[in-house]
Formats: sequence, structure tokens, C-alpha cells
Amino acid sequence: MDEKSKRHGELKRMQEERQELEKIADENMELKQRIHKQEHKIMGIEHKTQKAEKENQHLAGHNNPNQKIRFHQKIKQENNSLTQKNTELVQENKKLNRELDQFKNAPKLTYELKDRYKVDPVKMPVFLFF
Repeated sequence: MDEKSKRHGELKRMQEERQELEKIADENMELKQRIHKQEHKIMGIEHKTQKAEKENQHLAGHNNPNQKIRFHQKIKQENNSLTQKNTELVQENKKLNRELDQFKNAPKLTYELKDRYKVDPVKMPVFLFF
């Protein structure tokens, strides 16, 4: 009986191992399928990338090194011009803000001040600065 229970235990252990191996094999198959799908996606993306690069080269027309240099120089000049224009606009903006602050801080001429200085509204118009 001891031999029989020993073999029965061994058989049960082997069945459990077999089930575990089948489970691992199924997981392995699923992973292989996922890898295959990912590789297929990667190939599609690489193809689209190559196509886009070719189209970009064609649209930019920079297959010639001299064209690349001229294009780069043109972009650099445009960048310098825009930087200078930006600097000028920033300075103008600061100047206008200073003037605006001066107007905001200037005393307001109102009807209260006209009585104080005895200004006739008919002869002298009232100016309001905001």
C-alpha cells in the first residue's frame, strides 16, 4: 500500500506540473502573439516614418547641400530680423506703459477742481485723463 500511495502522490504531482506547464505554454503563446502584433505595428510605423521623411525632404527641397546652406542662412536672417523687431516692440511697449502710468497718476481735472480754481466751464473745457 505504501508503494501505491507513493505512486499516486507522484502521479498527482506530475499532473499538477503538467497543468502548470500547459498554463505556461498558453501564456507563452499569448506573449508570442502580442510580440508579433507589436512587431507588425513597428514595421508599419517605420514605413510611415520613412515615407514622411521622404516627403519632407521633397517638400523642403534640400537634397542639395548648397540649398541646405542657403535655407539655413535665410532662416537665420529671418530669426535675427524677428529678434530685432521683438526688441523694438518690447521697448515701445515699455515706453507706452510708462506714459500710461503717467496719465493714470496725473491729477484729474474735475468739476470739483474748477470751483477751487474758479474756472468757467463755458470758457475753458474740462479734461479728464484716465
